[in-house]
Order: sequence, then structure tokens, then C-alpha cells
Amino acid sequence: MMNLFGSTVKILWICVIVSVFGACRSETVTSGPPVSAPVEPGVAPIAASSYVRDKSNSPLHDVQPSDKTENSAPVLPDPVTTQQPPNDPPEKAVENLNLEWVERVTGGADPEAPLPLIVAVHGLGDKPETFIRVFEGLQFPARVVAPRAPTRYGNGYSWFPIGAKALNQEALVDGLEDAAEQVTLWAARMIRKRPTVGKPILTGYSQGGLIAFAAAAKYPALFQAIYPISGLLPASMLPEAVDDRSVLPRVRAFHGEADTRVPYAEASKAIAKLVSLGYDASIRSYPNVPHRLTAAMWQDLLTELRSHAVSDNPHFPPAGGTNRAD
Repeated sequence: MMNLFGSTVKILWICVIVSVFGACRSETVTSGPPVSAPVEPGVAPIAASSYVRDKSNSPLHDVQPSDKTENSAPVLPDPVTTQQPPNDPPEKAVENLNLEWVERVTGGADPEAPLPLIVAVHGLGDKPETFIRVFEGLQFPARVVAPRAPTRYGNGYSWFPIGAKALNQEALVDGLEDAAEQVTLWAARMIRKRPTVGKPILTGYSQGGLIAFAAAAKYPALFQAIYPISGLLPASMLPEAVDDRSVLPRVRAFHGEADTRVPYAEASKAIAKLVSLGYDASIRSYPNVPHRLTAAMWQDLLTELRSHAVSDNPHFPPAGGTNRAD
């Protein structure tokens, strides 16, 4: 009798634990069948300057928030020169395509309404729960989705292996190509899962900035605009020519001039090459800023996002519509 009673108690406790943990997970993380995220209008973004470098050997290790300051670190190897043409997202299955994500609807919009889709890609060692907080202060209607990288890295996640000092350029390119393909296919899937206005907008910081650059070069037809932050693009991933310039997205990069981990010069070269191919591309530099996000960078990014998601979006309701920002 006592054994039966004890077994019953254990089963009840297991049910309680599973119920509690299941509820906590569903509040912030989405995977498989999507769940509408809560509307959080008017939430002030976190201080962008809290995204700073740590003192590890990883050239792109993002930690936040922190009081640590910039420390010297090895720069990325010189890019290789083999050219590859752009192509559309492949139809083949990609490992870990069923990414978890965090989702927010901004500007007091109806989560069920068609909205501009902003895909926000976090950096190495970061997580979407942290990165998406910056976008919660957007005062215009939009849907922000932040995918989680598939590999654990410290207290966060990684899109591709880049932490070792001995990392070579070939390994970087291989990992970056896989990650860009994964994010692009995932973004294409999100368009089908959520009512979306126009093509999605892609942005990312650090490792996410590299992915944003790579998507601009490899899969330009999918995105309306791309905003790499503190990213670069290896020369081997730049196309030699573009067949249809009408499908090219607008590219606006943001980068600190004193960045020694992801050198500003490499980002500038990538932008120059994109311009030569017919992209509407430019880079905004920030003097004396190392590898970090500053309040000025974020303000410039949010201004661009509002302009392109609302003012310049031909699919968005005209001025005076119920879903348009003031």
C-alpha cells in the first residue's frame, strides 16, 4: 500500500515539474508550430553600449551586458580571391533548419495583421532573448524575429565555429556559407508562417553581421534591405557579376573605425564591391569606436529600419492608414 502511495506522489510531482517548465519555455521560445508573441509596444531598448568585447581569444566573441572594454585580439585572415556567382536559396534540406526563435510585434500592431518582417541575427556567444530587446522600442508596426544559432557557445550560441586562434579562411568561409544558407531558408519559411508585407529585412551584429553580408551576396532576391553591423564578407563570397539588378536589396552597413576584431577596412571593401555590382550599398563609420554597438549606431539603424519598413515600402498602407507609424 505504501509503495502504491509513494508511486502516486512521484507521478504527481513529475507532472507538476513538466507543466511548470513547459509553460516557462513557451513564453519566449518558438520552435516547430509557431506561437504568436505578445505585443510589447513602447518598451525602451537596452543600452546599446552594453554590447562590448570580452578578453577571450575568440575574435568574434560577443558578451552582454558587461563592463569589460576592448582588448586587442587577432584579426581575421586575409580574404581569398576565388570568385563565385550568386544563386537563389537551394531547395535542399539543411541541418537544424527548424531553429528556435524569439518573436516580438512592435508599434502596438495586431500580431495577426500583415507586417514588415525584420530578421535579427545575434552574434557569437549571444542569444536571441538578449538581442531582440533592442528592437522592442520600435515605434512603428513590425514583426521582429530573432533565430537562435544551433550550437551552444559559452552562455550563448554560435552560428559557425570561429573561436580558435588557428582558424583559417577556408573554415570561416565554409561555416559562413552554411550559416547564411540556413538563415536565408529559415527566413523564407517565416514568410510562409507569418502574414508579411513585402520582402523581409535582415540585420545582424558581429557574427550575425557576417551572415547578413553573406546573404546580400549569395541570396539577394529574398531580402528587401540588409543591415550588417560590425560584419564583413570574405572576397571569395563576392559574385563576379549580377544578372538581374532589379532584385538587389539595399545594403547599409554600420561599423566602428577602431574595430580590430572585424576590421572596418574589410567591411568597406565589401561595400565597394557590392556598389560596383549595382547594389544600392553604403557604409556608415564611427570614429574611435571598437568592436561594439553604440547608442549612435543603434539610433542610425532604427532610423533606417523605420524608413525602409514604413516610408519606402511600396506594399505598406499609405500615410494615414491604421497600421502606419506617426
